[in-house]
This record gives sequence, C-alpha cells and structure tokens, in this order.
Amino acid sequence: MHTDYKYLGFLKEYVDYYGFKRACTPEDVDKIEQRLGVRFPLCYRELYLILGVFGAFAFRSVMDFVYDEYEEMWAFSKEITSADGHSFLEDKNVFVFAAWGVTSVCWFFKLDEGDDPPVYMYESPADSYVKVLDNLSEFIKLEDWYLAYLTDRAAKRNG
Repeated sequence: MHTDYKYLGFLKEYVDYYGFKRACTPEDVDKIEQRLGVRFPLCYRELYLILGVFGAFAFRSVMDFVYDEYEEMWAFSKEITSADGHSFLEDKNVFVFAAWGVTSVCWFFKLDEGDDPPVYMYESPADSYVKVLDNLSEFIKLEDWYLAYLTDRAAKRNG
C-alpha cells in the first residue's frame, strides 16, 4: 500500500495497476476548492490527488453530472430536498459530491466532520437523509469499479 496517502493509498494501487495518469497536483485541488468556496476533508483531497479532477468528481458509479456541472448538481440536489420540505443543504458544511436524477438521490458529507467524514444519502421523497457509512474511504471501497478491479487483480494473481 502506498504510504503517501493517509486514507486512499488503496486507490493509488488501482491507478498503478491500470496505468492511469490523471492525478491532480495539490495546487490543482486548491484551485478547485477555491472555485467551490470550500476546504475538502483530507480523504476527498486525496481522491483528487490520485484520480484527477474528472475521476474524482465522478467517482460514483451512478452519476448524472460531470465536473463542469457542479453548480447544476448542487441545484438539482437542493431542488429535490426543498421540494420535500427540507433545508439541510442550506448548511454551508454540507458538500454534495454526487447526484443521480433517475431516482432523485444525492450523496454528501459534512465538511466539519473530520478528514474521513461519514457519507449521507437523501433519496426523494423521504423524511430525512440517512448515514450510509461512517467513512468516505469505506464508501469508495464499495464502488463497483473498485470492486471490479479487486476481482480482476485476484483473477490475474490466481491465473
């Protein structure tokens, strides 16, 4: 495991395995944060440092938005939650990182809940959002593309 990363070293192995070369520099991540007016938790910063801007932004297997559409994704998420009478997205500590229009769902974390924050989901209509997992890093490990990599790697090792 790569020790350069506190939370997502396992993704560096994924990138090395497939030979991807899409990483962001720390300065790139700083610019993204500045554009969005936030400071990412360390785990989410590492995602950009390893997968690059497009891979990190769209790491969810189900996602209707691309990097340049962050504002549209935020507006969509706000629309579905507001239509159900919820205002939790008004909290400046809430950061939506994925949304899927087919089922009117969004995933988010709270910027003030540590370097590897819990992941929450809201699926309309609902009384409230739910905590999906205690850590973003564990959430990423359950993504279809990452599980497929583990299967592929194991199959090649077992030949």
